[in-house]
Formats: sequence, structure tokens, C-alpha cells
Amino acid sequence: MSDENANDEGEKAPDGKTFTQDELDRIVGERVGRERTKFADYDDLKTKASEFDKMAEARKTEQQRLEERAATAEQKAQQAEQRLTRISVALTKKLPAELADRLQGSTQEELEADAERLLELVRPAASGFGDADARRGDVPPDDINAVIFGRR
Repeated sequence: MSDENANDEGEKAPDGKTFTQDELDRIVGERVGRERTKFADYDDLKTKASEFDKMAEARKTEQQRLEERAATAEQKAQQAEQRLTRISVALTKKLPAELADRLQGSTQEELEADAERLLELVRPAASGFGDADARRGDVPPDDINAVIFGRR
């Protein structure tokens, strides 16, 4: 029981020294003060961290804008390259330049094949309706009535 009374009246240090409540309060207060000084700049650090996060977010936004601009530039370059390929194929196949935009395909081979099909549709047929002279020798091509009704 004497140990319990000793705890009520004061604490014993490991070396057997007994402390009063005032001494304990002072020791604890000093210890708390030392700990507080360790974290005294916590609010400053917290503010700086918040500012850093904002700057990082702004930089990220700037990075995103740059990435979007790069993607747009790449897309425009690709479109220009496709247009150039279409025009090149049209010129190579002797297709009228006005029809170059009508070519369909994603590769040069596909565009060339489409140009061939388009040329077949655009070339005048040797035995078509408008080729009256080839069929009837003496009927002018603009005399449709003669061709339709078989008149000369």
C-alpha cells in the first residue's frame, strides 16, 4: 500500500527520485514545448504545399493545352498529307483536279484503284448514247431527236 500512496503523492523516477505535481507539470510542459517547436512551421509548410499543388495543377493545365495543340497540329498535318496524296494520284492517273477530292481510300494503292474506277465512269464510252456519230455516221451528236426517233 505504501507504493500506491507514493503514486498518489508523486511519481518516482527510475533512479528513485520522487516528483511533485508542479515538477511533473513543468517537465511535461517543457516536453510539450519542445515538441511544439518541432512543428511550429507546420502551418507554413501546409500553406506552401497548397500553393505548390495549385502551381502543379496550373502547370498540368498548361501541359494539357500544349498536348492538345500538338494533337491538333498532327491531325492537320495528316489531313494535308492525305490531300496531297489524293492530288498526286489524280495527277498521275490524269484525273481532272476537280475530282481529286472525290477519291476514297486511306493508302496510295486504294486511292489509285479508286481513281481507275472513277476514270472509267468519266471517260466517254465508245458506244454510249452521246456517241451518235460512231453509230450512225451522219447524225450530229447534238441532234437528240434524230437519235431517239431514228430520223436523219
